[in-house]
Formats: sequence, C-alpha cells, structure tokens
Amino acid sequence: MVHIKEFAWMDDHETWATHNLAETCCASISLDDLLAFAGNKDSANLINFTQKQTYGAIWGTDALRSNIANLYRDA
Repeated sequence: MVHIKEFAWMDDHETWATHNLAETCCASISLDDLLAFAGNKDSANLINFTQKQTYGAIWGTDALRSNIANLYRDA
C-alpha cells in the first residue's frame, strides 16, 4: 500500500493568517448583513426563487472573462 505523507498545512496556518487565500469557504453572514454591506436596504428583490443554485462557470462567465481581458488589451 502506498503511504502518503500527512498534509496539514491548513491546520498549522489557517487560524493566524491575515489573508487566507487557500480556503474554500468563508464565515457565514446573514442576508441582513449582506444587504448592509452592499448598502442596499431593499430586501424585497433580494431573492430570486427561480434562480438555480450552482457554482456557476468555473473559469468565469464569458462577460467576466471579456471584461478582464479588456483591462489588459493595451498591455
């Protein structure tokens, strides 16, 4: 059987890191907190119950990728 060395980098570093860029989740917030952060007090249109909940385009939407590319078109 192959023995794989234990990988515990996150165990050693995730609690004291200033910016945790390796995490796959974030601390939970309420919808009220999200609205306050966004400066939007209109919660009537907050939830679209017909929107499917997915991870979306893994590499980013075409619009996002196009907008990012436009930032570098003269580079």
